[in-house]
Amino acid sequence: MNKTKKCICFCRVSTLGQDLVQQENAIIEEGKKLGYDEKNMIVIGKKESGISLSSDEREGIIELKNHINNDSSIDCVICWELTRIGRRPDVIYEMRDFFLERKIQWVIMTPYMRLLEEDGTMSNTSSIVFGLFTTIAESEMRIKKERFAR
Repeated sequence: MNKTKKCICFCRVSTLGQDLVQQENAIIEEGKKLGYDEKNMIVIGKKESGISLSSDEREGIIELKNHINNDSSIDCVICWELTRIGRRPDVIYEMRDFFLERKIQWVIMTPYMRLLEEDGTMSNTSSIVFGLFTTIAESEMRIKKERFAR
């Protein structure tokens, strides 16, 4: 077990009626597979918009950044999918850069990808998949907004 390092299990839903439990349980199990003990997992679960709020307005991202900036033993963030960090490309890329600068592994479970190679550099495959799924997330939100407007 990885006893000295910690990971953040980051969960987010957009509405108060949605439940975080399924995401949280799956992410904790992934953390265990990656070698983290539950006592070394920090769970952040928030019910907040991923599209209408900037990263500076999102409680979950503020909490995540504070943990990473104040605890050098955190070396990984696990999310269910990329859109749990945000649906806006500026927020997603900002967080990617935040993790890259600090050599924090970002594990996305659906579709499964890891931000960093073993040497701490960004994976070329992840770079491509990351860009693709960021574009898809942005497109989904445009479609939702158009539907709501109709």
